Amino acid sequence: MLRLPLLVSLLLSASAIAQGPIYVPDNNPTTGTCNAIPMSASFGQGATTYLGRVPASFLDPTNRTIRDIEFLPCAGGSFTATDCQIGIGHVSALLPLPFTFPSFDAGGNVTATGSFLDFTVFYNSVVQGPFTWNFSLNTWSPLGLDTAFSPGFTWNGTDDLAVYITYRGGVGGASLRRTATEPLRVYVNAVYQAASAAAGSNAGAKMGLVTGFPSACGGCGGVTLGLSGSASVGGSLTAAVANYGAGVPFLGVGLGPFCQTNFCPACPIGHGWQTALFGTSATLNIPNSTGYIGVQIGFQGIGLMTPGGCQSPMVAFSNTIGVTILP
Repeated sequence: MLRLPLLVSLLLSASAIAQGPIYVPDNNPTTGTCNAIPMSASFGQGATTYLGRVPASFLDPTNRTIRDIEFLPCAGGSFTATDCQIGIGHVSALLPLPFTFPSFDAGGNVTATGSFLDFTVFYNSVVQGPFTWNFSLNTWSPLGLDTAFSPGFTWNGTDDLAVYITYRGGVGGASLRRTATEPLRVYVNAVYQAASAAAGSNAGAKMGLVTGFPSACGGCGGVTLGLSGSASVGGSLTAAVANYGAGVPFLGVGLGPFCQTNFCPACPIGHGWQTALFGTSATLNIPNSTGYIGVQIGFQGIGLMTPGGCQSPMVAFSNTIGVTILP
């Protein structure tokens, strides 16, 4: 039985959570010329297919899970598209040109990854409905892909990445800050789900890759939980509890399913709580064994005697972060 040894392999750690956006090529909100590619209906008559490459040298080996993508608009407003697919995947360091884009079936599911080495869907309008993005002038504005629908994407630590966007029925949007260096862009004007693109160039849109993991459910009483690291076999995950005030902090790790019951009406129990540790942080080392692939692990913190949650006993619960162990 592999699951129980995994949980008891927790090691107490004083590690700090150091997650946040990775900026390509920089996080300066006012530098870079403005260009409509890719999130503007004025480019491509409301339709386009776009790829932006992120070299491995920009990525963070200690925060390898990407859960959202940010762009830097040159105006404020909103963008909507009736049909939209957004995804991310590994690509070879020598990007092939022409580049073959992914292909999809009628349900928006990927049928072939094209020149991607692998591909993870972040947004599928067939399932999720029309895509909407709200953004602000010269402000890093996330696309809002951090949902329970998408578990995020884990970088393999070696290859380059590429972000893929295709849409039609686009309305609104704005020009974005772009760069003369990376990310390299490959695009096809006015074509939804284009098959391939013959050429690429620098001057792609500046990007922020938001690292971390989405929450399966919220908490109660203000206690928070952060998680960083890699959810792949051979990797490790570090969790930290915060905002427990004068209460006593505990960290719980357990198996799914997640968020199925409540401790009191306002406070969901996030997982099975097979392991409970006193303290604010802990690291889970995932054995390098294929037998763990697909196992679901949940993380949740509590503040004993922290107000704002359950009253008897007085305890507040953090959000719950659930991860699925990947190859």
